[in-house]
Amino acid sequence: MPDNKIKNVSLGNLSTFAAQMKDKYAKKTDIPTAVSALTNDAKYQTEEQVAATVAAADHLARKKVASLEAIDPAAEGAEKYIYMVPKTGSDEDDQYDEYMVLDGAVEHVGNTKVDLSGYVRAEDFEEIAEAEIIALFAEE
Repeated sequence: MPDNKIKNVSLGNLSTFAAQMKDKYAKKTDIPTAVSALTNDAKYQTEEQVAATVAAADHLARKKVASLEAIDPAAEGAEKYIYMVPKTGSDEDDQYDEYMVLDGAVEHVGNTKVDLSGYVRAEDFEEIAEAEIIALFAEE
């Protein structure tokens, strides 16, 4: 059974308690208000560090060439490009074939044709009133 008696507290006990609390807890003025003042034990990165890492990473770039023969798979950095080779007699939505150098060989990886068949067009929508929308979701 717990002891529910109120115990006498002396000034000495309060002083000791106050001293212990001061040792255990920081003053509000001692608490850092900037992340930069904290210890970075989790190795978080700053915005500048992230930007520098991204900038230093390899990225693919597009490169227009006149023909497939203009792609030199042995050239330095050849694997860092998507080569855009013009098509002859193609429609305006598909003007280039895309090639990359993979394992030292030139490989066809795609084209610029965009197929939007099956997508809903704006003119396929009918205007509907708010009341009609509410009626659609009304419980019966």
